[in-house]
Amino acid sequence: MENSTFGKLAPELRNRIYELVLALEDEFVLKVSDIDDCLRRHPKAVQSAPLALTATCKSVRAEATPLFYATNTFVICARPLQGEDGVALLEEFRQRIGQANAVVLHSVVIDAGKLAKDAPPCRLLSAILANSAENPACTMKVRAHFRLDTQHNTEYFRLQLDVRRLGGTGKDARQKIEAKVLTARLRREAEAVRLLCHQAAESAQRFHESVQRVMARLQELQPAEETH
Repeated sequence: MENSTFGKLAPELRNRIYELVLALEDEFVLKVSDIDDCLRRHPKAVQSAPLALTATCKSVRAEATPLFYATNTFVICARPLQGEDGVALLEEFRQRIGQANAVVLHSVVIDAGKLAKDAPPCRLLSAILANSAENPACTMKVRAHFRLDTQHNTEYFRLQLDVRRLGGTGKDARQKIEAKVLTARLRREAEAVRLLCHQAAESAQRFHESVQRVMARLQELQPAEETH
């Protein structure tokens, strides 16, 4: 690279070019099959179009690859209800990309999918807090859909938690998560009640308008009946 025009550019300018090329518009989603089937033999990240730049030479790869992991958000999909361990997948992902890239990770989301009622992702918390402590610059989030049973059906609402903002011990963090889940559920239930009240008010208004039309029609017919 030293003999190329690109290699003669200032490091700051090269880094800026790397950022423009490597930054993804959307989250980089890793599913279980991606890690099991791809990262072990042909890492999906390495085969992705943005990282094609790193195949030019070792120097470019050494400079650009850490910026790819420092620039983008990586989503690790795990399904605890199906026995998938999000923390194990996170650790495997970190091992596959190497320590040099793992320490510069900027944003990681563990998507736990749908969880049963009253089952916040506390099981993930201790290990995620440990990972967050190792790399405080990395934003660690847990995303899940929690079940809300209403009178008429079962719904799911999404909750995303920033682990860094939970702070404290594992017990404190779990209590904060449970409080957030409860708050979200109460808000959802309050919204459902508000919607029912709104629908009831609309029904009452339509009934009132129907009664008014019937009364008006009766008043129109009454003089005609008196004439006969």
